[in-house]
Amino acid sequence: MRLRMVAGQDCPADFNNDGIANTLDVLAFLNAWTNDDPRADYNDDGVINTLDVLAFLNVWAAGCV
Repeated sequence: MRLRMVAGQDCPADFNNDGIANTLDVLAFLNAWTNDDPRADYNDDGVINTLDVLAFLNVWAAGCV
């Protein structure tokens, strides 16, 4: 899956901010999640857990519109 964004468009699925939502974003998110990086608290509940993985994957699967 690869979705290119329009300039200036905010895309929560583009975790690594390279302008494309693809599997590299999933890998970057999982790396952040594994290392307890605060950016991995995707649902912003103050806890980094599997709920954040599910929240990110739901956003990623929806892609950039």
